[in-house]
Amino acid sequence: GARGPAGPQGPAGPAAAAAPAALPEYAGDFVLEIAGEDVRINKVAGCSTPRFAEQPLDCRFTVAGVPPKVVLDWINESLQRSALPRDIGVVAIDFNLNKRQRAALLVAELTRVQLPTLDASTRAVAGLELTVRAEEIKQEAATGRANLGTTASKSLLASNFQATLDGVALNRVAEIRGLVVNITPARFFGGALAPANVVPGVLTLSASPTDTLLRPWVADTVVGKPARELEVTLLDSTLRDVLLKWTVIDTVPLGEASPFAVGAAGTTGRIELDAQGERVTIN
Repeated sequence: GARGPAGPQGPAGPAAAAAPAALPEYAGDFVLEIAGEDVRINKVAGCSTPRFAEQPLDCRFTVAGVPPKVVLDWINESLQRSALPRDIGVVAIDFNLNKRQRAALLVAELTRVQLPTLDASTRAVAGLELTVRAEEIKQEAATGRANLGTTASKSLLASNFQATLDGVALNRVAEIRGLVVNITPARFFGGALAPANVVPGVLTLSASPTDTLLRPWVADTVVGKPARELEVTLLDSTLRDVLLKWTVIDTVPLGEASPFAVGAAGTTGRIELDAQGERVTIN
């Protein structure tokens, strides 16, 4: 018989994390001045006001090695919607750790936290990438010497990770993409306070075709079983000590896993599954 009319459109699914804006990148060595401490950072971009009639560019940088407590506290306060705007500085340093030039970020708030793709086959260095938005950025000469202590922070490697789902090891997961959280700080509009909004990104778990956990997780979700806690830990070179922990709370698959292994013909390929959580903590 004739095909009937289309049914009503369902609600929109969760949006993927927005791609970060292109920002000018800078050469050299840098530290972040925060709460009286100096923290080594790299991959600095933005952090300037190219046009006085426009808002300052966002400031983006990657924390070198394991983030110190002062940075983790700021991140988690932002994720919990309790962080207050603060003044921080991004400072260029020379080989002898002398401070040369500062971008003072006034009334600054965290808007994005991201880890790079974790991949068991790479030897790339990983690091928490932070994006900050400031009401005003002042460029000024800097003096003094960066105080980075005497012990170097341990490096994070993108290959040294482990994932668990409600405590069960996902041993066949070889790659994780999309570990990102976007934060919209609280703002006043028309005399009313719009609360902060924190949205974890859509993450992709890529596993060996021999994986036996991802598809049963999807099946459990379809029949209404509770969301789960996905924990991703970055480990030291011995693969025993935890250096950083990214926990995605109340995580659910967004659909079915790929029906076949994704990859080029003639390769083993990987099963892929997209998932998203309600909240994130980083410790």
